[in-house]
Amino acid sequence: LSSIGVRCLATDLAPEMVEEGKKYFPGVSFEVQDFFSLTYGDASFHAVVAFYAIVNLSYDEISRVFREVRRVLKSDGYFLFAFHALETEENLEVDNFFGKKGSALTFYFLDVDRIKQSVESLGFRVEDILIRYPYRDIEYQSKRAYFLVKKERP
Repeated sequence: LSSIGVRCLATDLAPEMVEEGKKYFPGVSFEVQDFFSLTYGDASFHAVVAFYAIVNLSYDEISRVFREVRRVLKSDGYFLFAFHALETEENLEVDNFFGKKGSALTFYFLDVDRIKQSVESLGFRVEDILIRYPYRDIEYQSKRAYFLVKKERP
């Protein structure tokens, strides 16, 4: 987005990931932030993009994050997010994420209909949902869901 002139602010919970981001995208501002408790004021952003940022969260945690995103969005603001879609397995336990010992994570495969109900119940209007099959031999072989939702005016 920044390469086409959009002013961007990137965040991550891990300071190490923020530092990595700065190396790859020197024209983008980066900050450490907690998705559950963002330090930005109400109605601060026109849009929020969160690709695969919710894949390690339970449904209850996801609802909390969606409420926080809605809070920081301006009226008619957009929220674009993606996750691994539920097919057969509900989660995947990874003991050594990126090959690092002690970095165990649980990845959740999320039900598209349940996520749709969640965003709608929180005051978002679903603009579009795209389901994508995985790229063979490049990424984990699960379907992905991409949601574009809009904050409804109060």
